[in-house]
Amino acid sequence: MPPFCIGYSARAVGDYDTRSGPLDVPADRAEALAQHVLDQDIDMAISRRMEVDHGAVQPLEFLFGRIDDRSVIPVFVMARPFTSMRRVRRMGEAVGSRLRDLSERVLVIGSGGVSHDPPVPQWASATLAQRDMLLNGRHPTAAARAARQQASPTPRGSSPSARRTSRISTRNGTSGSSTSAPPAT
Repeated sequence: MPPFCIGYSARAVGDYDTRSGPLDVPADRAEALAQHVLDQDIDMAISRRMEVDHGAVQPLEFLFGRIDDRSVIPVFVMARPFTSMRRVRRMGEAVGSRLRDLSERVLVIGSGGVSHDPPVPQWASATLAQRDMLLNGRHPTAAARAARQQASPTPRGSSPSARRTSRISTRNGTSGSSTSAPPAT
């Protein structure tokens, strides 16, 4: 996997009780963003069929109630092995300089494996079966996905659907916080 990748098209895999299906990715805008980042001397890969997991989809569900409600451009940062934070910052600055030049409001959401330590075996200590899964496990069976999700701790013992309901209820409840958000591109 490359350290950085922009999706020209993306599909949610539907793990951890999130929805599956296509995201609304404006390919022309994604391509322009990738070219801008490359023009800033940042190595950026592209994906014409990016698959995204709960790390990308949960924020969309929490904010908008759906995964295809707003246009999004997924920008992937490889969680392991970690690239230097200096390089991540340079890539973010390149993305930000492109977004700053747009005539519309943009919402940037950061989420995913850089912010936590998912229960994924590390190559150096993995068994042969785990190494096979790391190399060939791109599309796990429903049973394999369920087993992986059961191995992951959930905050305060709640299920992902309960967390989603709780957060949406809190946002829409008496706390006074707004559910409106600027359009994402």
